[in-house]
Amino acid sequence: FGSRAVLAQARCVSRLFAAVRRVRRAPLPRLLRPAPSLSAMSGTRDENLKMAEFADASARYDDMVTYMTRVVQMSAGGLAPAERDYLIVAFKNSVSSRRRAIAAIDRYAAALPAEMSPHIRSYRQKVVDELSKICEDVVRLLETNLLPVASGDEEKVVYLKTQGDFYRYM
Repeated sequence: FGSRAVLAQARCVSRLFAAVRRVRRAPLPRLLRPAPSLSAMSGTRDENLKMAEFADASARYDDMVTYMTRVVQMSAGGLAPAERDYLIVAFKNSVSSRRRAIAAIDRYAAALPAEMSPHIRSYRQKVVDELSKICEDVVRLLETNLLPVASGDEEKVVYLKTQGDFYRYM
């Protein structure tokens, strides 16, 4: 009986470390780095939009967030519906990887020995902080750049719903 419990515990530890390795390999979102000024940004609005499409096709959602943030900052009159969708997809997919990581940590942490607990809590907090930062960035982007220039009711509803979603993720 004792060897079965040890074997089960070893499997749980192995799964946790595999999940940690996957999260560590993910690039740090550019939103967590200091944002360059608008004048320092490279590319036109259309180039950034095209790069966001490429980032989406290659499942590089943190890069997609960067490009769509640039598009929003370069857009004086708001976004087209397709561009709104790209913005929402970028942020939601960027957040979802962190939410999955938190769920994996919580799932496997219960099976680990007590001496691992402080390390697990510290790592979990790191992921939670990343998640909160991304959510704060999208909420700030919506409040400062998109909601003030939203012209139609549908556009305002989409932005307010998105804002509510990201408040919930925090």
